[in-house]
Amino acid sequence: MRLQTQSQTLRLLHVAQAQGAPLLYANLAIRGRKTREIRDEQLEPALAMRPDLASVFAGTNDIIRSAYDAQQVLDDLRTMHGVLRDIGATVVTITMPD
Repeated sequence: MRLQTQSQTLRLLHVAQAQGAPLLYANLAIRGRKTREIRDEQLEPALAMRPDLASVFAGTNDIIRSAYDAQQVLDDLRTMHGVLRDIGATVVTITMPD
């Protein structure tokens, strides 16, 4: 069995390069951030980049806390997804609760 060591981002980069398409990539992620922190700290810089594709990986750090507020997380995700879509970005999202 071969372990996958290449990130999905690098795979996308290689596919884009093979097709001759330009690809600008920015990773704004900061480990340990909860959804509200992502919205407050990372959304504006992401919007300023006017992305065609945006991935939002949020919610996991909220879910593992005892003071989890599902409605707040949902509202923050909807806000982030909505404003990214409003500028024309395709949004890919994931939350990985255990």
